[in-house]
Amino acid sequence: MDDAWGHVLTHASQKDLIAVERVSRNMQRLGRREWYARKEVDIQRDFPNATTDSEHMISIIDRLSPAVSSLRIGAPSSSSTDSPTYQDEFPSSRTVTRSVIEAISKKCTRLKKLAIHRMTLTLNAIVAFPLLPCTIEELTITICRMDCYTEEEGKLAQEAMSTLVSSLPRLRRFEILGRGACYDHFVLDERVLLQLPHTVTHINLSAGHSLKLVDLRFLKQRQLNSFTLQRSFISSKDLEGLVLISPNIRHLDLSYSRNISDFSAISKLQFLKTLNLSGNRDLLDDHLTAICRACPALVEVDLEHCAKLTSNGLVSLGLLHSLQRLCLSGLPSVNLAVIEALTRCIDLARLDVSFCRSVDVSCISSLLSDFPLLRLVVMKGNKVDRKMVDHLRGESYLPFLECDTFKGSSPVFSRPPPLPLL
Repeated sequence: MDDAWGHVLTHASQKDLIAVERVSRNMQRLGRREWYARKEVDIQRDFPNATTDSEHMISIIDRLSPAVSSLRIGAPSSSSTDSPTYQDEFPSSRTVTRSVIEAISKKCTRLKKLAIHRMTLTLNAIVAFPLLPCTIEELTITICRMDCYTEEEGKLAQEAMSTLVSSLPRLRRFEILGRGACYDHFVLDERVLLQLPHTVTHINLSAGHSLKLVDLRFLKQRQLNSFTLQRSFISSKDLEGLVLISPNIRHLDLSYSRNISDFSAISKLQFLKTLNLSGNRDLLDDHLTAICRACPALVEVDLEHCAKLTSNGLVSLGLLHSLQRLCLSGLPSVNLAVIEALTRCIDLARLDVSFCRSVDVSCISSLLSDFPLLRLVVMKGNKVDRKMVDHLRGESYLPFLECDTFKGSSPVFSRPPPLPLL
């Protein structure tokens, strides 16, 4: 019977396990055994209200097995750091205190992955970071507030972060993502990044005003698999050095890198899978054409607000036969010729042409007839008239269309209800 209950409890959530433990001593034993068998814990998912109470979080952490390998605190953002709703997603009452960090360091002695999303990190909690287990391989901090209101407090936070990363000999992924002044006076520069161990292969940095990098010397001779550096001041020479050091990069994000004037060096990354160059107004047609010719494995490309791109360069996107997701938002040069060139990308599933004013009914018709796997078209900010609405309604196959609502009616398109079973 215990074996049967043990199988049932493997499908129960952590919250249900606590309720099971209150039934009897035998069920308490089985529940505790299942708790110890869990290797991945998401506090926000299983205990949504716990992140607003530090004592509640500590009581949950105390229940964990020392062998737990993954711990997530808080919920990931539902939008990118460039979304208009980004500021609304900052936490108000969710706080990580020193007691929480101490509980993690005491209980999760074999922790490999720690992710903190949309939480407020108190200064005492940051200072306690060096207490975290040295077994951590992935460290992610996303859209969090740091209580560093003075330069002195910022230096304390910087020293604590430097000590932490230098004490993680197995670290493979290091991510700090955010925008604006979310990290207050904390400074993320070479004093922290030079302490990263040589085992790191994934570096993703977007720390808003806290990011103070003017070059890539901290990379040394590190072989990277993914690299994100948003809103930095690196130059074209630094980009060439990055390509020389890590020619096998799969994921590259250099959005809003205003000091880079020549992006053609990216064409040497022949194994590149995803590329984000949004906000780079110096990206030219020649650069994009060279990249598309030399990087046939690209699956995702983001060229939002690359103002100097014309249709002559955008048609080269048709060379990317494996392309699945493409963002061309804010590019006035997107027209029927570009859409027709994209018809060679037969795997395209998501296309964003928001604020592309030249996209009209003929472009939509081409989209519907030539993209068999297309599931989402984003057209916010485009002029949607009655002719386009009628044309869309007349199509036998229709992807999900996300656009501004049509005046005088309900949303332009919504998925039809499923057919009833016979």
